[in-house]
Amino acid sequence: MNPEIALREKRILNWGLAAVGVLLLWALLSGNALAAPTGDEFNDLYDLVKQWSTGSLGKTIAVTFLLVGLGVGIIRGSIIAAVGSIAAGVSLVMLPTIIEGLFGAGA
Repeated sequence: MNPEIALREKRILNWGLAAVGVLLLWALLSGNALAAPTGDEFNDLYDLVKQWSTGSLGKTIAVTFLLVGLGVGIIRGSIIAAVGSIAAGVSLVMLPTIIEGLFGAGA
């Protein structure tokens, strides 16, 4: 075997072992970072963003998405822009409800 290839393979193996060691150490020490089960300090922020997206601001942005999408769709002669804008508007208004259903947020 060529000595240069053997040296290169040894370096790759050493880097791989070092990376696995760092990841293992990181996994063992990261338990404390995930120790807080509730995250109550973010409830106020979540409530604020939820009120924005489901209130008048969110509905206004959703209608704006629809109008811009329809305008671009008419200009391009394609309905695809309107479909994407409708999806964005519906997502904006419905996403807080979906998140609460999935994760039990705000409970």
